[in-house]
Amino acid sequence: MSKELIIEKILSDAAQKASEITDAAQERAAKLTQDAEREGEQSRLFAVADAKRLVPELLRRKLSVAELEVKKLRLKAKQDVLEQVFAKAVEAIRALPKAQYLSYIESMLLSTAEDGDRVIAAQADKAVVTKAFIAKTAEKKGIRLDLSPDYGSFAGGIMLECRNCTKNMTLELELASLREEREAKIARMIFED
Repeated sequence: MSKELIIEKILSDAAQKASEITDAAQERAAKLTQDAEREGEQSRLFAVADAKRLVPELLRRKLSVAELEVKKLRLKAKQDVLEQVFAKAVEAIRALPKAQYLSYIESMLLSTAEDGDRVIAAQADKAVVTKAFIAKTAEKKGIRLDLSPDYGSFAGGIMLECRNCTKNMTLELELASLREEREAKIARMIFED
């Protein structure tokens, strides 16, 4: 055999082998592509089924969160209304006729004041809670009381300074105590469903 024939035979065999390898690779690639598409479709179907299964749970959770938020907003609104109610109570006490308001202050003094106490009145009560009023109340109780020249920055009511302590009977504190005792009952009255 001649040299050219041998080279041609080698090239022909190589071309045939290359063609076989290429065909096998294309066949393998087609199979891998087909397998990948089948797996992808299965994954997609699984993901869709999983998402459909999760949707009710996610909706339930979102609804729970929304319900809690509504409850918090309702509670805040109720607390705001109660704040307004107690603020209006302070205003209502402040708006009492002078005689009624002084009777209220007098009852505080008669029940709590001790001999030698100094009465601190609210700045707003400067014209109402006078030295004469304090002297008259002290005389009723049979004790000595003094009106402090300094006035408090509270809404109303009084504070008593004694030797060892200060007794706070301001409207703010009195209503805070009342609120603590009666807030649930008042809330039921206002927000009865």
